[in-house]
Amino acid sequence: MRNLLIAERVLLLSLTRVSPPMPFSQSAERHAILRPATAIAPSNWLGWNGRNPGFPKREKSFRMRVIEFMKFTATLYAMMICATTIFAVLLAFQGPLLAADDLTKAEESTGATDVGALLEKGRAAGSLPEGMIVRIAACLGAADAKPAGESAVDELKETWEFTANEVHRVVAKSNKDQTTYRRVESHAFDSKDICKDLLDGKAIEIESGKGEGPEVGLVGTRYHLGSRSIEVVWKGKTILHLYESRAAGLKLYRESDARAFGALYERLASQTHALIKP
Repeated sequence: MRNLLIAERVLLLSLTRVSPPMPFSQSAERHAILRPATAIAPSNWLGWNGRNPGFPKREKSFRMRVIEFMKFTATLYAMMICATTIFAVLLAFQGPLLAADDLTKAEESTGATDVGALLEKGRAAGSLPEGMIVRIAACLGAADAKPAGESAVDELKETWEFTANEVHRVVAKSNKDQTTYRRVESHAFDSKDICKDLLDGKAIEIESGKGEGPEVGLVGTRYHLGSRSIEVVWKGKTILHLYESRAAGLKLYRESDARAFGALYERLASQTHALIKP
C-alpha cells in the first residue's frame, strides 16, 4: 500500500513539473519558425490602422501634389483663354490691314483691282478707303414741265466728289479727250454709307449690263435729254464707271438696270444737296 502511494506521488510530480526556461537563441529561433508570414511584413507597414507614423506625412505630401497639379491646370487653362482672346482681338484689328495687303498684292500681280473687295472694305471700316474718290455728275436739260410756282428750270448741272472725310463741289473742264476737275467748295462729310450705297445699289451688277427689259434712260427725272454718271476712282485710276446718256452719244441701260442706276444716283446726290445747294 505504501509503495502504491509513493508511485502516485511520483506520477503527479512528473505531470506538474515546469520545464526550465529555454536559452534565448533557441527561443528566438523557435519563435521565428512558428510566427506567421504576416509577422515578417506587418499589416501596419503601409500605415494601415493608423499605426505607421510615416504614413500621414506621405499622405499630406500626396495631397499637396494633387493641389499643386490642380492649380497648374487651372492656370494653364486661364492662360489658354487669355491667349485665344488676344488672338481674336488682334485678328479683328488686323483683318482690314491684311485685306488691304492682299488687295495690293493682287493689283501688283494682275494689274487689276477688285472693286467689290474695295467697297466691302470701306463698308466694314465705315468710311471710304484712303485714296478712293466717288464722283457723280449730271448734265440734264429740256424739262418736260415747270415746277409749280417756280421759274422755269431748263437744266441741271452738277458734279460732286466724295472722299473719306469730305464732300466737294467740282467744276469739270473738258479739253479734247481729257477732263479735269477743280474743287470749288468743300464740306466735312461722314462717308460711312457711301460704299454701302454702292453695293446695295448694285453698282457692280449695273456695270455688267445684264439687265432686263427695253433700253431706257434718265429714269426718275423730268428731263429727257442729257447724261448722268457715277465713277469710282482708286489712286487716280477709274475702276468703275456707270454712265447713261440721251444726247449725241446715246448710251442707255435696260430698264431694270436703268431704274437701279437712277435710284442709286439720286441716293448719292441727295446727300450732297443736304449740305450744298447745286
